[in-house]
Amino acid sequence: MGDTYKKLNKPEQELASFKRAVTMYQRLIQQNPQKASLQYFLGHSYLGLGQKDLALMVQKRLVRLDPKDAKSLLDEINEAK
Repeated sequence: MGDTYKKLNKPEQELASFKRAVTMYQRLIQQNPQKASLQYFLGHSYLGLGQKDLALMVQKRLVRLDPKDAKSLLDEINEAK
């Protein structure tokens, strides 16, 4: 995978990184569903993939865990193109 990753251009590398991050955070959240920081970074990773609808779904869960992080994520969602 390392050689394939190096052949990708910068935007493709970023997308690959966000995809790996989503997988990692989903796995970690299964083990620690109440950990707000994991939810926040999952939402941020969805935004990096252009999946605002999934980021918003995470943001709604995050409201119960950490309203401040939820507000920060909502601001990022609203600023995303």
